[in-house]
Amino acid sequence: MESFFIKRPPISFINKFPFTKEAKDYVRIMEITPDNLLRDKYLINECLSFIKKLASDGHSSVINFEFHNIDNWKCYALINYFLYCIGEPILWSRFAEIMRQNIEKELGDKDLGNIIRIAKNTFQWEIEKIKPLIIRKLSFDWRLKWYNYINVASTIMDESWKLVNNYIDNGWVFLSTPKIRRLIAQKVRNDVFNKSKEIPKSIPADVASMISEIKSIVKEVKDKYEKSNIFITSERRKEAYPPCINHLLNKIKSGMNLAHYERLILVFFLLNIGFTVDEVLKIFKLQPDFNEEKTKYYIKHAAGNIGGRTRYKPYNCIKIQSFEGICKKNDDPKKWCTSLDPKKQIKNPIVYYSRMVWLISKFIQCPKCGYRLSKDKISNAKNIICPNCNEDLTDLIQK
Repeated sequence: MESFFIKRPPISFINKFPFTKEAKDYVRIMEITPDNLLRDKYLINECLSFIKKLASDGHSSVINFEFHNIDNWKCYALINYFLYCIGEPILWSRFAEIMRQNIEKELGDKDLGNIIRIAKNTFQWEIEKIKPLIIRKLSFDWRLKWYNYINVASTIMDESWKLVNNYIDNGWVFLSTPKIRRLIAQKVRNDVFNKSKEIPKSIPADVASMISEIKSIVKEVKDKYEKSNIFITSERRKEAYPPCINHLLNKIKSGMNLAHYERLILVFFLLNIGFTVDEVLKIFKLQPDFNEEKTKYYIKHAAGNIGGRTRYKPYNCIKIQSFEGICKKNDDPKKWCTSLDPKKQIKNPIVYYSRMVWLISKFIQCPKCGYRLSKDKISNAKNIICPNCNEDLTDLIQK
């Protein structure tokens, strides 16, 4: 144990970076468990207050991971434990985004030793600090093996992070210090959010009431979000949305942070089917990094209300397919997205939406089995029975 205390980094490092291998080793060797931490009532109250902020507001722009009179590593450990107990992905997502921004801020441009220590010890990356290198007017300070790079960069989904848009030599990707900081912060974010997929732990009896209160806050926020957008989804006929758009909307509802291009795809689509700037703004309010002023500015820019006054058209399907994980053509119930028939093929989400709106306007769908009946054929009938499941649709038609 003596050698550990000689070699271990200062407690200031563990407080700044509580996710690191050094922090975990410290907790393990000091034999610190959740039971030990749960004896500290002040610590419990601070951590649960932080989680309440995540639940009620949650926007990373207004919540900092910084505690007074308490070690950050203790709060990090106990917050993780409580989030396991609560089992709400939306809280994990918000916490992950806050940690991402916090780590990127803590890793200053001159903090090279910590960058190397975290990259090598915690992430096991093959990384090297190099002499400043300038290629095509771009400056590089680091090189990282391509497989370490792609593992994280692929989750950022921005053109500048694609492997083909970076300088690569002999399996090494050359990067600037700001990009390395961003990559480390994104890796932390991904690791934190991935914990949401684990099975929730049992809730300790002495904090059960407080955790129940947090769950109630989360439910209230989700219900409020649903009610504020119900007129949007019903009026615009959500059933008509292509699977890629429904996928992005579901990610927002679960509290997951959308990547840059995911937001653009959704904003361009919604604006082009008649949504107003304020309606689109409401949809983004569950994003962990939501900033109303900035979000509204970008939506107004996309709508052509400011800037160059150009209204942006939706990305076509080929463009959407170039971003990993966004296209969900195999989930299309109509099979249009995967059709080889030129008459049925979908080249743009708007084409899918327009076709579905027309289909919905011409048919009545049985709520029991999903079978569609032509409105023209049943317009004069008094009693309507679904030919597929014999459900009485008379009341539905009359409404």
